[in-house]
Amino acid sequence: MVRKPAKPEVFIKVAQISKDDPLGIEWSDERPKTRIVKVQDRSVAWSAGLLPGMVLLGVKVANTADFEELNGAKRPRLCGGSMFPRILILKCTYHGKNHGGYKDLTCEACSQEDLDLSARIRSRAQVYKKNVIARLGPADGAVILAEVHRVVAREYWHTRKKKAKASRASMFTSDDEDAHADETQSRPTTSHVKPSPSPSPSSPPSPSSPAHTPRQVKKRKSVPKEKIKATSATKTNKRTWREAAARGQLHIKEE
Repeated sequence: MVRKPAKPEVFIKVAQISKDDPLGIEWSDERPKTRIVKVQDRSVAWSAGLLPGMVLLGVKVANTADFEELNGAKRPRLCGGSMFPRILILKCTYHGKNHGGYKDLTCEACSQEDLDLSARIRSRAQVYKKNVIARLGPADGAVILAEVHRVVAREYWHTRKKKAKASRASMFTSDDEDAHADETQSRPTTSHVKPSPSPSPSSPPSPSSPAHTPRQVKKRKSVPKEKIKATSATKTNKRTWREAAARGQLHIKEE
C-alpha cells in the first residue's frame, strides 16, 4: 500500500526486467533536470503512476538501505547497475517549490486532474497485484510487478477531464435587425375577407348541419305474470322432491 506522507511527496515502484527495457520517461533539459517533461502513454512509467511535472528526488533498489539523492544538476540514469530483474523505488514530489529542501529546484506543479489519475492507477494496481499473484503463483517480485504494469496498461482509463462550458444561447438579447424581423413575423396580418358570423347558442341548427340525435336505449321485453308464476311453481316442486328424497320419504310405486 502506498504511504501517504505529510509533505507533497510520493514513492512509486517501477519494475525493470532487463537493462534495455524503456520506461517511457522524457527528462527536462533545464534545471532541475530531474523533472519529468513527458511520460509516454501506456508505458511502464505511466502504468506505475508517474506524471509530467513530477521531480525525482531519490532512487533506490528495493530491499536496499538508503536512497541515492539527486540534486537536479544532471539527468537521472535509471538503467544503471547490473542487478536485473529489480524493482526501483522512486522518491518524487509534485509540489512545484522547494523540492526536498533544494531551494533552487522550482518548477510548475502537477495539475490536479493528473494527480487524481495517478492515484487511481496506483490504487487499481494494488487490486490487480492480488489477481496476478493468484494466476502466476510463486514468482519474483519484479516479475509480478511487471505483469501488473502490463495489465494496467491494457485497461481502459477515463481521464475525467472537465468539458468546456458551452456558450449559453441568448433568448431575449439580439441585434436590431433580428428584433425587427421578429416583430414583423409576430405582427398579425389583416385580411379584407369578413369572417363568417358564429351562430348563437340559442339558434337552432341549420338544415345543412346534422342534428344531434340522442342515444337510443333498448327496452327490455316484459314477461307475463302467468309465466313467472308457472316457473316459480316448477322450481318449488323440484326443491320439495329433492328434500323428500333426501329424507327417504319418497316412495316410488313398483309395477
